[in-house]
Amino acid sequence: MLFATSTLAARIERAEAGVAAEFATAARARGKDVMIEPIGGTAAVYGGPGEPFNKVAGLGFGEPLDETALAALEAMYDARSGEIRVEQATIADPSVAIMLTRRGYELIGYENVLGLALTAAVVAELAARVKEDAASGIAIARARED
Repeated sequence: MLFATSTLAARIERAEAGVAAEFATAARARGKDVMIEPIGGTAAVYGGPGEPFNKVAGLGFGEPLDETALAALEAMYDARSGEIRVEQATIADPSVAIMLTRRGYELIGYENVLGLALTAAVVAELAARVKEDAASGIAIARARED
């Protein structure tokens, strides 16, 4: 069983922020006007209304969040008529949530992220389930770049 530690939470948050930045970078490579802005040891990403990668993840695990930098980021979002969505881990530095609340940010939901230790036994069990699923007509395949 995995237990939430700040080290594990930081790894998960870095991964989440990295995925958002990768999607944004790919969208930018296709000619889309995408903002990727460093802040507080992570990056804020905005690619236009409704983009699933629009977010700031990973605050409170790296560098301290600077209020001046946050104000500048808010101005960048305002210039694009975009909303800032911060995904804040409960185990992150609490000063980040305090600053966001003081600046008028509102909590709109919770998301629980679970971790599973991929031991040899767990991997074997999952592989067996994939075979069972294939036998019942469910196909699982890696997504290709295209």
